[in-house]
Amino acid sequence: MKKILMTCTKRISQLLDREFFRFLIVGGVNTLLGYSMTLFLFYIIGINYKLSQILNFLICFPVAYTLQTMFAFRSRWSWKRLFLYPVSSLPNLIVQYITLIFCVEILGVVEYIAYLISYILPIPIMFFVVKFFVAAKSKDERENTLDNSFLSYLGIYTIFFVIVFLAGFQEFFEEAKSFIWYFDGTKQHFPFLYDYAETLKTVISGKSAFPMWNWQLGFGADTVFSYSYYVLGDLFSILASLFFPLSKMELAYSIMIGARLYFVGFSLLYYCKYMGLREIPSVIGSLMYAFCGHILFWGLRHPFFSNSAIIFPFLALGIEEIFKRKKPMLFILCVAFSAINNYYFLYMNTLGIFVYSIIRFFYYVIENKGSNFIKAFLKVTYYYLIGLSIGAVVFLPSAYGFLNTARVPSIELKSFFEIRDYINMFARFVINDKIPRISLPLIAFPCTLMFLRFQGRFSKSFKVMFFIMTIFVCLPIMHYAFNAMSAQNDRWVYIYIFLLSFNVSYVLNHIDGYEQWKFFIVFFSVLGILFYDAKVVNLTLIILGVICLCKDLCLRHPIENSHANYFQIGILILVTLNLIVNVDTYAKESNLGKEFKEFGSVLSEYEDDQTAIVNSLRDVDLYRTDYDDKTDNKGLVNNFNGTHIYNSIVNKNLIAFYDDHNLRTKPHNSAYMGLDNITGLTSLLNVKYYVAKEKDKHAIPYGFKEKVNEKGVVLYENQYVLPIGFIYDEYILHDSLQEKSTVDKVYQMMNAAIVEEDILNIPKKKYQEWGEVLDFKVIRQEGVKINDNKIEVLKKNGSITLQVNVAIGKETFLEISRIYYEKDNKDFKLTVETDKIKKSKETRSMNNTYYIDNRNYLYNLGVSQEDTTDITISFNQKGSYKYEDLEIIGVSMNKYKKCIKNLNKNTLQEIKLSTNKIQGKIQASNKSILFLSIPYTKGWQAYIDGKKVETFPVNTAFTGVVIDKGQHEVYLKYTTPLLHLGALISIIGILILLIGGVVRKHSLKGISHIETLTVYIGHLIIDNNK
Repeated sequence: MKKILMTCTKRISQLLDREFFRFLIVGGVNTLLGYSMTLFLFYIIGINYKLSQILNFLICFPVAYTLQTMFAFRSRWSWKRLFLYPVSSLPNLIVQYITLIFCVEILGVVEYIAYLISYILPIPIMFFVVKFFVAAKSKDERENTLDNSFLSYLGIYTIFFVIVFLAGFQEFFEEAKSFIWYFDGTKQHFPFLYDYAETLKTVISGKSAFPMWNWQLGFGADTVFSYSYYVLGDLFSILASLFFPLSKMELAYSIMIGARLYFVGFSLLYYCKYMGLREIPSVIGSLMYAFCGHILFWGLRHPFFSNSAIIFPFLALGIEEIFKRKKPMLFILCVAFSAINNYYFLYMNTLGIFVYSIIRFFYYVIENKGSNFIKAFLKVTYYYLIGLSIGAVVFLPSAYGFLNTARVPSIELKSFFEIRDYINMFARFVINDKIPRISLPLIAFPCTLMFLRFQGRFSKSFKVMFFIMTIFVCLPIMHYAFNAMSAQNDRWVYIYIFLLSFNVSYVLNHIDGYEQWKFFIVFFSVLGILFYDAKVVNLTLIILGVICLCKDLCLRHPIENSHANYFQIGILILVTLNLIVNVDTYAKESNLGKEFKEFGSVLSEYEDDQTAIVNSLRDVDLYRTDYDDKTDNKGLVNNFNGTHIYNSIVNKNLIAFYDDHNLRTKPHNSAYMGLDNITGLTSLLNVKYYVAKEKDKHAIPYGFKEKVNEKGVVLYENQYVLPIGFIYDEYILHDSLQEKSTVDKVYQMMNAAIVEEDILNIPKKKYQEWGEVLDFKVIRQEGVKINDNKIEVLKKNGSITLQVNVAIGKETFLEISRIYYEKDNKDFKLTVETDKIKKSKETRSMNNTYYIDNRNYLYNLGVSQEDTTDITISFNQKGSYKYEDLEIIGVSMNKYKKCIKNLNKNTLQEIKLSTNKIQGKIQASNKSILFLSIPYTKGWQAYIDGKKVETFPVNTAFTGVVIDKGQHEVYLKYTTPLLHLGALISIIGILILLIGGVVRKHSLKGISHIETLTVYIGHLIIDNNK
């Protein structure tokens, strides 16, 4: 028996000597402790189940580290390793978090079981990772794995990032808010992400090829053009699309916001490490960069805006590598990724890195600056072009798409010199009552002043950069320049904040020896917290920070071999608190927090929207559905072909179509929202259905009959709809209509095709008037005086009421030509109301970023059922208005029906729709124009009876083909313009990169592959010339 006991004791002792067995025991204890704490937080305290797990991690990691160190691996306990330990636990936390969400949200497992599964699953995986961080090593090993390892930087940064994020956005979590902005987030970014995810899942499953044309984007649009601005080359969107089901896209969207913020700081952290700065100063600057006002304002509203702030520090690192005669791979890949990610921010980063490169060049080069500058410029340009060529597969077609929008750069020189621009800019950046765009902890102020006192070539180059970028920020013309001269915008200012944040890190890294400045840094650190908030918890943390600061100030020398002295730790604590109150100020419901949607509400809004009724149809034809005039992309989520789009990339021909016909439903050049229920347009453009709430049935376009009625939502069917293709026997030149009334322009399309040039052997149609000018009189004026063509509005929302003699059965329009408001720096809006409808149109001020010259107002008032109608026009701004003309016009619906009957004689039949293709049959009585209500673009190729034919714009924005008399088979195929050329250039770019890599391996030591390759080619050229 004694022998058995001794044997068992020996076995147990041997097991305890084994690290993995001890690790399992400690893991079990930690799991039990964490499990208990999580259940306490979730069930007793009542905290959200996901947040409970994260808080448990923050609370329990010191205990976990202590047990792992002293028992599992029997190593020396240290404060430094305590701060680094969360790095080892971060993969564990991520695995736990994903497992937890998967179990609860996907599998429907109850929370306490899901917690247990998430804690047990990662234990074996973590053994070797944890061992690296807690096991004792020799002094040389410690220096190699910690002091020189980026992981030590990353660990500290991750801990404090999580603290700022969770504490700063506490109100978001408490109020169960998502990170989806109520406007563009809901109307643009979410539907594009949702549709992108749906598309990728369909393509990967093999159910469809990639659709280069998307029918659900307005009247139809190029997928690559549209996606490239939002999601196409965005790694975050790709991961979210692949790993989250469509029902969890809101969760994916919010997680992406946090991930982007994290990597914004990560990029600067890596840059600081490369530049030789220590951990704590680097972390401070990185946190400032991640949570600056610019990123909070733009990055939360438009998620992909953060990507450029992530990429820029790596571009700067790539330049440093090139100037040090090292591999250019980082720079090339960053340019390529930028080109694929978003051409808009590639442009901004290009300008920024151009300035950075020039200034840093003079730091590296002392002699022969002129000749060396040319060489360096050519070298960097070559690498840039390689990167650009690699990304050409996306960059080339997306840039082409942008150049074919109505947002192509325009400029008004007078705005460069207006005083109000400077005042507005100062307010935006410095004294905004919500949160300034350059909102940084107040420590940035003394650190910047101190940085300007530093001497030496290194600091001098960054001082020059700081001065130049400060001047840029102050000049309105530079805001135009960085925004491609399209509008005055500050989206590029992250480059300036990158410099400010790095300067702060640099100062704190070299603070020793500047004891007199420490007081000012401490003072502004505390002031930055008290300026926003002075709660007891803040004061407690301030005291803790000050203790660390005082301990350092009392020491005559910094702690030996310490990369995180007490002063820096104290500043880190204070800056963290400053950032928390900054973020909290932003996230408050009373501030910008009210602009973000409740979690789970966005997808529900789409699913519960009235347009979801379209899915109840079993109609397999190609058709469009219209609905009320709102700016949105509902078709992307509810899967129907509509007439609405809100997209930064909109076909300029469609914008011209809306401008030509003064359609009220184009708020700006990035959106259109239906056809204002104009009867002729709905039929011509294949609008078969209209959706409205039952209470709004009086506003339904003429000729629509009720088809489906579900829960107060009615789907109406158009009795006079034309298919996607039909024949015009005659045409009218577009230029001949320039002086005609807007209503006549609209209805001329019922008679003939509107084309840009004469077409041989097809008759030209004589112009016919459609509109009848109706008599009216002013019967009421409220706060308004009228004198000739001038209206004096004496109070806000002043109004005039007109009584119109209308013939029953006529579609009635109110048209106001060239209206101007005396105050060009204010938006103004005119609202028109009858007893049945109410419609508005707005003209933005000339200073507005989205100003367009929409001075002609056309309101469709519907088809009259009475002899007289009262029309009230109200003005939202008081002041003087001038206009050229005001008319009320009626259009006969009997004449309209005759034209529809005639157009329906020869229409496209047996239509078959597939990915990127349409085909059908058409019968033509004479040589005619086949009109296709597909937005005109060079990407559509048309074939008649197998022979390729030329397409051309018809009715301003749509596609036409000339066909001969007889029966024909029509086939159309879509390919994104320049996509194939871009793919070829990308292949060439990749080959050049690979060849350069091979050449580099055989080049002389210290000479880059481009130098070897170009010198080699140069010798060949010289030898041949000889």
